[in-house]
Amino acid sequence: MDPAGARSSHVVAREASLRRTVGPSLTTRPGLPDEISFLAASGAPLAALVQAAEEAQRSRVCPVKALLALGTVSDHDYYSHLARRLGVPFVAAPPQLAGLPSSELKSGAPIARLAGGDRYLIAPEGEGLKRLLTLWRAGKAPVERIAITTPRRLDPRRLCARCGPRRSR
Repeated sequence: MDPAGARSSHVVAREASLRRTVGPSLTTRPGLPDEISFLAASGAPLAALVQAAEEAQRSRVCPVKALLALGTVSDHDYYSHLARRLGVPFVAAPPQLAGLPSSELKSGAPIARLAGGDRYLIAPEGEGLKRLLTLWRAGKAPVERIAITTPRRLDPRRLCARCGPRRSR
């Protein structure tokens, strides 16, 4: 969006088209990628979602990366809304883990077991996020076994930095 707040006629026309096709769904918006469409029900401006979707397609990046780059939502807000959408806990504070994250997921995304529980902490991005949403729609996502956080909070480099230098024996 430009500084004056004016929107291009293309964005205005696309938003009007989306409003006509919304139908009864309160959680997704037709024509928008699954990864960001649910945010419309949470109050995210439809024009910003359309702009992010168009930029993602143009730049060939994940729609979430395009949305975060626009500054419409923070990573904290995005992932907390995603967790709410999936019906899983969102871990906002630095996580208490049973070990350092590993890349056990096929997507290579970090995954770690939360301390004191049977849940795994994930921060899905890109193809891994698309796969998770597909599984969720099909009722096959392991929602009873996962919690979500931001990729920044699950970054092994940041978690190791919090632990301090290791001493050699």
